[in-house]
Amino acid sequence: MSIQLPKDTKSRVTGAKARAAVHKLFDAEYWEYHEATGQDVGIDCYFDLVENDEVTPYGIDCQVKGRTNPMLVENGTSISVSLKTGTVGYAIKRPRPFLLLLVQIEPETIYYLELHEYFSTHEGLIKKLKGQTTITLRIPTGNVIRDNGRELIHLAKRQFKYSKDVITIVD
Repeated sequence: MSIQLPKDTKSRVTGAKARAAVHKLFDAEYWEYHEATGQDVGIDCYFDLVENDEVTPYGIDCQVKGRTNPMLVENGTSISVSLKTGTVGYAIKRPRPFLLLLVQIEPETIYYLELHEYFSTHEGLIKKLKGQTTITLRIPTGNVIRDNGRELIHLAKRQFKYSKDVITIVD
C-alpha cells in the first residue's frame, strides 16, 4: 500500500489560473505586484503604483475569484458574485481602493468592482453586512481590465474613509 497524497481539485486549478492571469495582466511598468500571505482576511494580492520610476504610496488591494462560467444576471449586463460579509467589511474599512477581480478563465477576461464605490452608490447595502454571513454583488460586464491595468491608475490614487455606515472619498 502506498502513502496517500493530497488530491488536486478543479477549484484549486481555477484559482491558480485566475491569480496567474491577474499577475500577468497588470503591466510591471506601472504596477508592483505583491501576493498576500498570512491569515486570509480577503486580500489575495495588492499592487503598488509605479510612476516616474518610483514606487508611490498609492495602490490597490484585490480579492481574486476565478470562474469557468460566471453567472450572468440582469440580461447579461452584470455578473453575480457572492462574498463573505466579513471580507467586505474589512475591505470597505480600509483606506486603499479594494477591487474584487473576477477572472473568467476562458476566454481570459478580468472583470473588476471597486467595493467602496459600489457600497457608496447602493444605499442601504452596508446594513446587510451586519446581519448576514454572505452578500451577493453585481459586477457590470463593462468593467473589464483592458489596458494592462493602466485604466485603474486614477483609482489607485484615491483614498476612502468609512465612518458610521458612510463611505467618503478623501482626496
